[in-house]
Amino acid sequence: MLITFRSDADADVIMFGEVALRLLELAGKPDPGDSGIFTVEQLPDAHERLSRIADDDRQRTRAAREAAERDPKQDEAVDKNAVALYQRAVPLINMLAHSIREKVPVTWTRGG
Repeated sequence: MLITFRSDADADVIMFGEVALRLLELAGKPDPGDSGIFTVEQLPDAHERLSRIADDDRQRTRAAREAAERDPKQDEAVDKNAVALYQRAVPLINMLAHSIREKVPVTWTRGG
């Protein structure tokens, strides 16, 4: 399943369903349904939530990777090629920021 995010302020963002649903939950939409919307009024809160969570995840990911470099035992537990949550969140965070600036909503639909 894919989820497509749309905004008149940015290009479409397409994500695998599991990741998109997790990001929607973290942005304040715990039961997103097959389609939904971040209204213009909801955009700042959603952007702040995702940005904060992405910053926290970036710090945790870096710390884990640095620890793995220092300790061979931890090296096996860290997948250095894995795409972290913060990396997956960037396109949606950018879309939310552009939508805030342009004062347009962000919608999503499930498909595929």
